[in-house]
Amino acid sequence: MTLDIVFWVVSVLCFAAGVVFVFVPVLPGPLLVFGGVLAHAIHGGFTTFSVMSVVVLGVIALAGSFVDNVLNMIGAKAFGASWAGLVGVVVGLIVGGIILFPIGLFIGPFVGAIAGELIRGRTRAEAFKAGLGAFLGYLAGMVAKLAICAGIIGYFTMKMVLK
Repeated sequence: MTLDIVFWVVSVLCFAAGVVFVFVPVLPGPLLVFGGVLAHAIHGGFTTFSVMSVVVLGVIALAGSFVDNVLNMIGAKAFGASWAGLVGVVVGLIVGGIILFPIGLFIGPFVGAIAGELIRGRTRAEAFKAGLGAFLGYLAGMVAKLAICAGIIGYFTMKMVLK
């Protein structure tokens, strides 16, 4: 019985941390949420959660952990970023994350895309548009990560209630 409580606490802490990590780029929020399901599945001997459902949730969580970075670049490209702007997104994410963590992870890709475009010789308006695309892509990624986390937690809750 005590071990059951421990695994419930681990699951809930993973869920809470995973949802918080959704709002910090690069940190694997969906994977933490998945960790809560995995802990419960292992503890329960895969009776409530089949191995196949755990694998599917794991793949979804893994993909969800990268969605913000991918949408960051897609957003920049959709708003007219060139290869220099896309490189700027990546450099901005890394440099912003190191120098101004955690706020630099939000503004780094925006500033990086603008810097990349300006270095390439594009106008300020074009550069700003690419930076805006990177930022909007990041926001879309955050919404997608939050939806993935909510879906995994919802599935967990449904399975536990119907157990």
